[in-house]
Amino acid sequence: MGASKQLSDDLKTMIVEHHGLGEGYRKLSQRFKLSVSTVRNIVRNWKTRGTVLVKARSGRPRKISDKQRRRMVRTVTVNPQTSSKDLQHHLAADGVTVHRSTIQRTLHKEMLYGRVMRKKPFLCTRHKRCRLRRQAPSVARRISILFPLRDNG
Repeated sequence: MGASKQLSDDLKTMIVEHHGLGEGYRKLSQRFKLSVSTVRNIVRNWKTRGTVLVKARSGRPRKISDKQRRRMVRTVTVNPQTSSKDLQHHLAADGVTVHRSTIQRTLHKEMLYGRVMRKKPFLCTRHKRCRLRRQAPSVARRISILFPLRDNG
């Protein structure tokens, strides 16, 4: 069963007020076009807690807001050379102090990783031939069988 939309506090307050005037769950559910169990749960929560407001969620609140996260992602996609230190300074300008690892973790969740290309030599056909000549003849023979080179001159 999926999560449904949260009802507004004004609607819940109206349901509680009408229930206090003596209306039953079924009449309230027909009036506000809600199920009977929803109306009953709203009234029960009001009786037990004394309020219709939603309880605070558990867990630590996020330091980086959605707006700041989207801006970070946009900055990195536009300029991939942006470092986490630079992003840390941008967030500090907004009044948010976060560690670099927090920024990296946030970007990793967005599938953005700081990769460094492997330094490998550019080998054209001439370079490959020179490398084969320098190697032992038996190795060169095996390689030439596997990777035949055309002689272009």
